[in-house]
Amino acid sequence: MFSRKKSRFSTNEFTILGVFVAVAVFGLGYGLLSLVLGTAEFRTDDLPFVQPVVAPTPEEYEADARDVLAPFLEQALLMRTEDLAGDTGAMGQLVEKTQDRLLRVRVPKEYRDLHLSMVLLLDQWKRALAGSAPARDVVLDRTGEIVVANPWLQTQ
Repeated sequence: MFSRKKSRFSTNEFTILGVFVAVAVFGLGYGLLSLVLGTAEFRTDDLPFVQPVVAPTPEEYEADARDVLAPFLEQALLMRTEDLAGDTGAMGQLVEKTQDRLLRVRVPKEYRDLHLSMVLLLDQWKRALAGSAPARDVVLDRTGEIVVANPWLQTQ
C-alpha cells in the first residue's frame, strides 16, 4: 500500500560513522591536551641514527658515470643514422639499462646539469630506436657533442 522510499544510509551506517568520528575527535583532543599540558614526550634515543647522504666528489662522480656510460657510448659512437632504423632490440635494452643505472648515481652539484642532459639524451635514444625520425636526426650528433665536451667520458 504505502511505499517507503529507501534511504541511502541506514541507521547502522550512521551509528558506525558516529562512533568513528567520536573516537577520532577524542584522540585529537587527548593529543592536543597532552601537548598543551606538556605530558607528551618525544624520545629520540630509540630512533636509529641515520647518516646524512654525502654527495660524491667530482672525481668520484666522473669515475662512476664513466663506468655506467662506457658500454653504451662504445656502441652509440659506432652507430650511423641508418643503423637506428633497423632491428635495435639489443641497443634498446642497453639504453634502458644504462638509464636505470645512471639514475642511481649520486651527483655533485657541479654535474647536475650534465647528468640531467645525459638522462634526457638516453630518453631521446629510446624515442629514436622506437622509430621517431626527428629524434633519430639529433641523437647521434648530441651524443658526440656530450663526449667531446666532457673528455673524461671517453674510456681509457
